[in-house]
Formats: sequence, C-alpha cells, structure tokens
Amino acid sequence: PSVTLTSSSFDGLRSLTFDAGGDLWVSVTSDSTDGVYEFTPQQLSSGGAQSAALVVQSPPFFYPDDIVFDAANNIWISYASRTLPGVVGLGGPGAVQMFKATDLTGSGTIEPPAAVTLGGLSRCSVLTFCGGSSLAFDQSGNLWVAQSYTISEFTPAQLASGNTPLAQIILATNYA
Repeated sequence: PSVTLTSSSFDGLRSLTFDAGGDLWVSVTSDSTDGVYEFTPQQLSSGGAQSAALVVQSPPFFYPDDIVFDAANNIWISYASRTLPGVVGLGGPGAVQMFKATDLTGSGTIEPPAAVTLGGLSRCSVLTFCGGSSLAFDQSGNLWVAQSYTISEFTPAQLASGNTPLAQIILATNYA
C-alpha cells in the first residue's frame, strides 16, 4: 500500500466511507471504543499512527456497523443496540440514525443529537424495522437498508418525518 493508517482504537473495524470533503470515516466496534472515527485528508496523506480528528458516539450505539453520507453530507449510521432491560446479550433491536453535517464539528469525542432515527423500538420482524447491516442511497435520495432477511427502501419524504415509517418497498426472503 502507498499509505497505511494505524490507530490504537482500530479494534473491530467494520465499515468505511468518504464524505464530500474527502474525510475518511471508519466504524469501530469495540466495547471500549465504539464509534465512528473521522480522519482528514492531511492525516491520510501522512499515514502512520493517527488519532481521529473527530469521534461520533451515541448512547444507544453498540457496534456501529455501516456508514453512508447523503447528498447533504449528513452521516447515516446503522448499529446494533444495547441490551433491553432483563435480556441477556444483544436482545434489543438496532437502528439507523442520521446526524446532521452541521453537528459534525469540533474535535475529540462528540455525542450530537440524532436528527432521524429509524428502528430501535420493537422486536424484529419482516414489517418492523430493527436496524440495518448495510446502507446505500440511490440517485433519487431513497435510503436502502439491508437487515437480516429483508431489504427496505425509505423515501426522502419518509426520512424527513423523523419517525420510523413502514418501508416503501420491502424485499424479503420467501419463507414458503
């Protein structure tokens, strides 16, 4: 490789993506360092051992999985959730949260408020959104989310509501 980036926080790397400004964002899934880490173009060109310019964390995060940016440079993060009361293990459903680009400022670890949260409220089923393992936006601004046995599409209008809507399209495993 022409550049190698290292960090003491790189324990459980899951996903990476670039934002519109060329910053690299990396999801890290480790009990002690869960979060999404930002590295600037300057850090990337230097390589070597780097501390993240910014770390996004959120109280519900447990193993942030995929990350993607929308056309407005807002970051969308899928994650598993912490345990539900009285349940051993993961137990609770995951979610997808969006954090506004304007809140992704400063340095160190930040916990900005989520502008949109999809899922995280009830147990998983084909019709209940409960977090995603993979995220993508299409050219129309629809968010596509893959979770265990389904692929769901959420339109920009649904995403603007801030609530967890029923997906516009659900592609599911045939259980017949």
